[in-house]
Amino acid sequence: GSDLLVGIGKPEELLLTLVQSPDIGPTTFLCQEQTTAEELAVDRAFVRALKRACPVQPPALRKIWSGTLFDDAQAKKLFGADYSSLPDVFTPFRNKVESKLEVDAPLAVPKPGSLPLPPADAKAALSSGSMSFESMPSLTELGFSNEEVALADPRGVMPFVGGERAALARVKHYLWDA
Repeated sequence: GSDLLVGIGKPEELLLTLVQSPDIGPTTFLCQEQTTAEELAVDRAFVRALKRACPVQPPALRKIWSGTLFDDAQAKKLFGADYSSLPDVFTPFRNKVESKLEVDAPLAVPKPGSLPLPPADAKAALSSGSMSFESMPSLTELGFSNEEVALADPRGVMPFVGGERAALARVKHYLWDA
């Protein structure tokens, strides 16, 4: 693996610093494949910005489906290209998915050093702006008030506790204990 570079800002502005550094060579950007209009507009703006910044050889943008456990193509085959046959309630959905779809095997974990970091001077330059290898922003640094952070979302059907341990307990209760 590699270090995580955390940035706050518009991708089409923030990520250009990665390709504009003279110490960073050819780059491929990996991102989650999006399906909604706002996120697709961000993708298009980012590609346009990359082409303006690097007109001769813009970096590649590789989109990876990760919105569900199932590949998007599998789900579209099962529910229709426009998801028109997607059940309205969960149980029929679950029954259809469990009987027809299989979760792909996870990708191999990258070996240490297989995702090279930028050179030290480029890494320092990247960390000096609105991106950092050193820390994750808090929710208040992302614009949420302390009250918003502390309160459960009123749209939720039940309060959810974050973290892997709580998630595994919730799945166990749902699938086997309830």
